[in-house]
Amino acid sequence: MEEITKAIGHIYRSLESISNQEFKTMGLANNLYAYLVRIDENPGIIADDLARELRTDKTTVSRGIKKLVERGLVYTVYEENDKKRKHLYVTEQGQASYRVVNAEHIYSERQLLAGLSEEEIGTLKKLLAVVDKNSDEEWKKVKQGYIRPYR
Repeated sequence: MEEITKAIGHIYRSLESISNQEFKTMGLANNLYAYLVRIDENPGIIADDLARELRTDKTTVSRGIKKLVERGLVYTVYEENDKKRKHLYVTEQGQASYRVVNAEHIYSERQLLAGLSEEEIGTLKKLLAVVDKNSDEEWKKVKQGYIRPYR
């Protein structure tokens, strides 16, 4: 079983390292590209939802959003009746960056799935959906203070 989480970790770290290196010149290193993708794919998303989507804490997301705004890739719109809730949108410059990031994601996925049949890819998608759901449930519990009983 440990081999599976190790493999998932290797895949994640490889893709993260590649993306951070390739997007450095665009000002999207340190996983800022992931923020940009989620904002572009969910126009109007708020920081709390973005944090849940990326499975990270609100403080980290706030710092990331600030950097994206400073770089002119994202802008915020405050709710009229709640000035604390900022909705996030991608600028034209951000959309151009998103297209590059998305092209890289498509390329990387194609490279990772090379040699697998359509049936195997379908099975992999189904299995990963279950693993992702389980992971999300564990993440939510731990974020709420649950101590997992592995000790």
